[in-house]
Amino acid sequence: MRVQDLVSGWMTERPVTIAHDRPLVEAYALMGEHNIRHLPVVRSDGTVGMLSSHDLYRALPVVANTDVSDLVETVKDLYAVQVDQIIPEQTLHTIEPMTTVAEAAALFIELKVSSLPVVDGDELVGILTSHDMMRALVQALKAKSS
Repeated sequence: MRVQDLVSGWMTERPVTIAHDRPLVEAYALMGEHNIRHLPVVRSDGTVGMLSSHDLYRALPVVANTDVSDLVETVKDLYAVQVDQIIPEQTLHTIEPMTTVAEAAALFIELKVSSLPVVDGDELVGILTSHDMMRALVQALKAKSS
């Protein structure tokens, strides 16, 4: 099997993570700083969830047509609310580095997700996103047409 057929060939290694007890404002900052849409949420005993930019947007109250005092309260909330208070309560699905890209794609479709943590045993070793899957598809199509 070729490396480009495996998740390990497409995943982002050593992904940016956030601790479960950190404030939402920190998650916003990390996503902006690293230009990413998914953050694995970790505790000392391992990965416990996945936080997406969509989760953050849903947690942020609408700011349109508010006065400055409401805006101040919204910013205070971003410091007061912790990440684990908004991560979706669902089973965390993971994949392994030796999973094939085809198997990963089928899992993305079945679970209706756009990212999966990649684990080796209990250790988070990467993240596979829909962007990574599109890169793999483009390369496969180019190779097929050559």
